[in-house]
Amino acid sequence: MLYDYAIIGAGYGGLAAGALLTRAGFSVLVLESHSLPGGCASHYKKDGFSFDVGATTITGFSEGKPLDILARILGKKKQFGRHLYRCPIGMTIYQEGEIINRFADINLWLREVKAKFTKIDPYNLEKFFRFVDHSEKTAWNILRDNQRLLPSSMDDILDLFQPKKLERNIKGVPLIPGIFDTFHNLIQRFKLNGDGNFVRLLNEILMITSQSEYYDCPWISGVMGMAYPSEVYYPIGSISRMAEDLVDYIVENGGEVGFKQEVVALGYLHGRYTVSTDPVKAQRSNIMQSEFDANGIISNIPIWNTVDISERTISKHLKPYAQKFSSAHGAFTMYFGLKFTDKVNDKFKEIYHQIHFSEEIPFVTSGSAFMTVSRYDDKERAPQGWRSVTISTHVDTDDWLNLDDEKYDERKTLVQERILQEVFAALPSFKEAKIDFLQAGTPKSFEFFTKRKNGFVGGIPHKVAPTMYEMTPNKVPNHNFYLVGDTTFPGQGIASVVYSALSVYNKIIEADKKKK
Repeated sequence: MLYDYAIIGAGYGGLAAGALLTRAGFSVLVLESHSLPGGCASHYKKDGFSFDVGATTITGFSEGKPLDILARILGKKKQFGRHLYRCPIGMTIYQEGEIINRFADINLWLREVKAKFTKIDPYNLEKFFRFVDHSEKTAWNILRDNQRLLPSSMDDILDLFQPKKLERNIKGVPLIPGIFDTFHNLIQRFKLNGDGNFVRLLNEILMITSQSEYYDCPWISGVMGMAYPSEVYYPIGSISRMAEDLVDYIVENGGEVGFKQEVVALGYLHGRYTVSTDPVKAQRSNIMQSEFDANGIISNIPIWNTVDISERTISKHLKPYAQKFSSAHGAFTMYFGLKFTDKVNDKFKEIYHQIHFSEEIPFVTSGSAFMTVSRYDDKERAPQGWRSVTISTHVDTDDWLNLDDEKYDERKTLVQERILQEVFAALPSFKEAKIDFLQAGTPKSFEFFTKRKNGFVGGIPHKVAPTMYEMTPNKVPNHNFYLVGDTTFPGQGIASVVYSALSVYNKIIEADKKKK
């Protein structure tokens, strides 16, 4: 069979693109190396527990944001939202003995931050976070109206100047300096850099939302990262619940999704692509075939992997982007079941937590860890009375790859013990709880299970140089070859990769109209 589009990778970007295209009547094949959808936002099960594989949250589901747009196009807003619980506290932060609740409500958050950082002029705090709130809303409005960013053709550029978009786009002009100026300069402008604990608070939030630190993070990414916890949803069951819904949608509408199909080569001849998968692994797939033909390709795998498997012309075009953004963060993750006493369980209702370390941890590049604790009533994630816990922090992949087994196990045990010490110090109730088994993951684990090169996760860090506008565009010129996911524009997080899928969808629809 000749497919209209073969999509490489069943992460949220690939699945969103697949669902949109099947709705539009295209024949679609999605190929995924793993046995479950979601990519880095997937889950695994063990002994009655379900664990999110990384520090991932659902956001962008409110009106006008990418998940909302996707759900409305597919006619699935109610279905996708049925298992989402909006968190009134987006994240609870533990810093220097203080507990800081990052409330979703801007007024509650302002009251909290003013009470916890009394050395800072409250007027400046309010002015700054009002600016963050306004800028984030403006940025999402621009993205909502311009789903063909980055512009890769004259048509895309002209689209920015459509009369119905022009007024709103002009409102986004004040955000342009934020692409080239740092978050560090922004907080100086608001006179907020005098309190080291406050600066650290901002920096650690940026590390998990923008993958970069305040001194080289562009402030437009920074303000969106600061606002990120204001809209966080907890998905009942697992982080990949909506990914499973997208798989169902694709199949129900005539598309195909093949699991355990690791793509090893992409050929191109006379306007047609040949997709080759590992023939041994394909024998265990639900689609027992290892070669497929398609008129077009959508790559949802990282840019580095895409370069490695693509034929010469595509690889040559993409290689400079892969070299310019040659690395990303790795992750050290921990997974365990937790059982509180009934008294503690009734009180402990927060889901997402950030623990700031009291001191540096060897082989860890972040000053904090992000932790997800499943809801006490979510029986899909943990047995009655238990909670499922995932902890993640940043590491340098070079510290974890190419080690002998003994060195690797020693290093893993050391980091695991040190992180648990920090968690127990911040949350003493954890120390008194019963812990059921404990597993840890490293870049080596992510490379093995997700096939991402070097175990890079979280997308490309947003920095002032090179700018995010130098990231890989969503289309290869003169080819029916597109890219979605966290290493193409705009990268990072479920909302962003779904936006990249919307952008590709719009470009394909526009190109199809021209053919007709």
